[in-house]
Amino acid sequence: MNCPNPDCGVPLDPSEQFCPLCGTSVRAIEPSREEPTPSSHDRDVGSARADRAVARRHTLRDPTLQPRYGALRTIAQIFKIVAIIIFIAMGTGAILAFAAAVGGGDLDKDEQILLAILAPVGFLIALFIYGGGEVVKLFIDLEENTRAMRKTLEHDS
Repeated sequence: MNCPNPDCGVPLDPSEQFCPLCGTSVRAIEPSREEPTPSSHDRDVGSARADRAVARRHTLRDPTLQPRYGALRTIAQIFKIVAIIIFIAMGTGAILAFAAAVGGGDLDKDEQILLAILAPVGFLIALFIYGGGEVVKLFIDLEENTRAMRKTLEHDS
C-alpha cells in the first residue's frame, strides 16, 4: 500500500496509521474494516508522529528551516570541551593533592587547604560552563522548533 497523498506516494507498511514522510492519515482516506477504531491515545500518538513527519518534510524541502546559528553551535561545543578539560584537570589535581597529603609530601597545611577548596570549586565551575553550553544549545533547538511549527501551521492553514 502506498501513501494516499498524491504528492508523496511513499510505500507504507499496512500497520502504519500515518505516512512517516508527509504525515497523511492513511486511515482517514482508506478506512480498514478489520481493525477497531483507534483510541484517543492512539490518535494523539499518531498525531504527534504526523506532526514530526510534516516538520521533517518541511525542514528537508524548505531552505528557511535549515540549521542556523553555526557560530553559537560552535561556542556551545567550545564551552562543553573547556568544561571537560577543567573537570579532568581538577580531578587530576584533587587526586595528586590527596596523594601528597596522605603520602606525607611537601605540601604544608595552607597548600592542602587551598587544594581542598580549589578542587570542588573547579568542579562547580566546570559544571556551570558545561551547563552554559547546554543552555545555548537548548535555545537554538527551541528556535528551530518554533520555526518548524510556524511553517507547519502556515502549511496547514
